[in-house]
Amino acid sequence: MTPKLFAGLTAAAAVSLLVAIIVYVSNNTWSSGEVAGERLFPGLAGKVNDIARIEVKQGGKELTIAAGDGGWGIAERGGYPAKVDKVRKLIVGLAGAELVEAKTRNKDRYPLLELEDPAGKAANSRLVRLIGKDGKALADVVLGKKRWDAFGSGRSGVYVRKLDDPQTWLTNADIETPLEAKMWVEQTFFQLDKTKMARVTLAPAGGEVMKIEREGAGKADETKFTLSPMPENAKLKKGASIDSIPTAFARLDLEDVRKLTSTPAGDKVSTATIEADEGLKVTFRLRREKDGHWLSLETAGSGTSEKTAADINGQAKGWEFKIPSWKAESLFKSKSDLFETS
Repeated sequence: MTPKLFAGLTAAAAVSLLVAIIVYVSNNTWSSGEVAGERLFPGLAGKVNDIARIEVKQGGKELTIAAGDGGWGIAERGGYPAKVDKVRKLIVGLAGAELVEAKTRNKDRYPLLELEDPAGKAANSRLVRLIGKDGKALADVVLGKKRWDAFGSGRSGVYVRKLDDPQTWLTNADIETPLEAKMWVEQTFFQLDKTKMARVTLAPAGGEVMKIEREGAGKADETKFTLSPMPENAKLKKGASIDSIPTAFARLDLEDVRKLTSTPAGDKVSTATIEADEGLKVTFRLRREKDGHWLSLETAGSGTSEKTAADINGQAKGWEFKIPSWKAESLFKSKSDLFETS
């Protein structure tokens, strides 16, 4: 399977988003409990195309999703593309939210609904703002505790309050506003069927180069890999597998992402190269920093693999991805990790 290109927020997508919101608002008027019957943000559905930025804040943390020529991107991550459906779900949720049941106006009771000041260090509440192209807020709300199954099985609500109003409410909106960038993006940034890998060459930082080859390369159904050359009298450790390395490279998911400012180089950088069928070649560079392991990649291809290479580069080139420590260790194993020593 080859990676999908990121979907841009084109004019057609904007129109479809507006239609989705109008349909949602028209068909999701719930009545449960003491219904006030008003929209949380009347008129927001008609201002979708004016939204330029979404801000989510909690304590000292902040995440900004900004609209650009190519679609929505995470501002704090260099504009790395956000998933349109995630953005759509948030906007649809806010546009369709109804004030269902009035709750407390007493500020001392706000924490019970997780509606305390979102700027507090220990705050459970979150401030969400939709900013228009003119820099003015189109929606400004504090989101609190979710009330599970408030409107029947699988239909939850959330407590809210507006900054300029002490009144708190239960709404029929089921809104998710994560502060982790990975929750807004396509987390899988590289994917390649390991049966298409002919050779994986590892050069761990400060370690010995290893070449892993698919046995009978050229046979599409062959999935067994071996070390080339195989050490004499080599005996794999219990639970160890050479195949585990190509398997680890077959799918890579991010924990975080940042702009790649320069190609990683030096004796502290581990490199790996996958040579795949039909001329596809992928080069990985891994560096370990205080905050974790960061991986970048670049792909080349010709002929039938040219499009696959372009797809991978379109998603990953120019970016550096934070991966879990366990994943980094599974990618760059050494001979001592695999074989018993005599």
